[in-house]
Amino acid sequence: MERYRVHFTYRGGRFDGRKGKRTVQANDKQEAGSRVSHALDRNGLGTTPRYVTIDWIESLPQENK
Repeated sequence: MERYRVHFTYRGGRFDGRKGKRTVQANDKQEAGSRVSHALDRNGLGTTPRYVTIDWIESLPQENK
């Protein structure tokens, strides 16, 4: 599992065009993007889903433990 920072743009609704980013752990960049979009598209805790388009994904260096 590697760490990725996923940059995205909100689509539709109040946040249309607003940028955001999330750091996730995933096996590859494709999985990282799908994790972020799936998490934000889900209808969680009574909030409306946030539809996003992934702009780019960057790999983060491993933390030294």
